[in-house]
Amino acid sequence: MSNSIQIDQFPYRHAGETLGFTVETYDLDSGETGEPDGQQHISLPEESDWETGELSVALSVDDDTLEKVFPPAETNEGALVVVGYCPMNHHRFASVVAEPPLTADSVTDKVELTHENLRGRVTLTPYLVRTKGRTDGDDYSHRIGNKLASGPSWVVDIDEPSSGQSSNLDVRTKSFSNPDFPANEANTWYVDITDSANPKLYVNKDHAYVAPLINEAATQTFRGRVRSVVLDMVGIPMLVEFVVKAAELAVNSGGIKHEWQERMLTEVCGEVFGHDPDPKEIEEMLKPGSLSATLNDIENAVQRRRSPHENIKRLLELNT
Repeated sequence: MSNSIQIDQFPYRHAGETLGFTVETYDLDSGETGEPDGQQHISLPEESDWETGELSVALSVDDDTLEKVFPPAETNEGALVVVGYCPMNHHRFASVVAEPPLTADSVTDKVELTHENLRGRVTLTPYLVRTKGRTDGDDYSHRIGNKLASGPSWVVDIDEPSSGQSSNLDVRTKSFSNPDFPANEANTWYVDITDSANPKLYVNKDHAYVAPLINEAATQTFRGRVRSVVLDMVGIPMLVEFVVKAAELAVNSGGIKHEWQERMLTEVCGEVFGHDPDPKEIEEMLKPGSLSATLNDIENAVQRRRSPHENIKRLLELNT
């Protein structure tokens, strides 16, 4: 059930990830169904022609949370609500999962999605919202619509390419100070295509700020948001380098030989190389007189990709 509901800021210190929240499956009117493709992440592929969809969600609240946000003298007059936000067009929506009075329990329900209202990234966040006002002062949560507690957010990517971003690439952390390693020890990462069918991305373990951020699980905390910003920044040049390596390899071998190459040149940079890249045309694009413009076009194409750090997350499944 979807409702319009007033949402205010937390009036009480019980803000944080205190509610349990999971998206279990999705069901589109096109007939396609699926499950999460990562931690707190759902991708709805662009190849599926759908108009409406449903997410099956599970939301839970415990006794400790209810005791902290509702005075003992009253019933638990609150609702469990999932709030959706689409930054691309500032569309907001809310679905009520559990109505008052609340009890410590886990409930399941559906969150409805309308394709025409949603583009790109959609964030779903659960809240415990007050549904009955109080008149005994403002030092405690008392107004209808006050958010009393929250839970971990989930991300839904609308029209995500079903092939993703080369999830088969082998990525590892390694100390670049090893004299036998070919990368400069000052570098942050190194792309190795010695085995052209199985490229590897090495992240410099000696750079204390990069490897831990890539390795740790994403969260909705401040550190988690900083992590996303850092990965967004390093993700762009990483993808650019993979595209260039794929292009150079296509020229040297006279064609596209591997799936990861095709993904880099046609999915990531199809607007630069076309959807049926010609090695001779690529060779011209990589010559000194054209290389600068080609690199600029590649970088522009990569920057327009949605959420580079999520692309990198799929691209780089670290094996330490």
